[in-house]
Amino acid sequence: MPRKAIRILLAAGAFISMAALAAPLTGRLVDTMEAVVFSGAQVRLVGTERSVKTDSRGFFRFADVNSGGHWLDIALPDGRNLRAHVLIGPGQGAAYTEFDLARIVPPDDDADY
Repeated sequence: MPRKAIRILLAAGAFISMAALAAPLTGRLVDTMEAVVFSGAQVRLVGTERSVKTDSRGFFRFADVNSGGHWLDIALPDGRNLRAHVLIGPGQGAAYTEFDLARIVPPDDDADY
């Protein structure tokens, strides 16, 4: 078999292998303390051009996200911005994460943590 054919087959095999590791990433933005869901929030997958808005129930979805760690930049409708990290395990299938803003505590001024 000529060398070019081998390279093409190896590249195609690597592509198929990477595609098998991709899964949908869905999530929800809520604040359980205030009983609020964040509809219309912008969620961006950092390092890509991919961005989605949350629906009326605060849900968002990215199709085919590769396994590994990913950062999400979140712009809430009220002007607050957040960055969150999600981890998708290899072969995990669909990944789901819920961001409850009631659980996010900003650091205090005396940094005693």
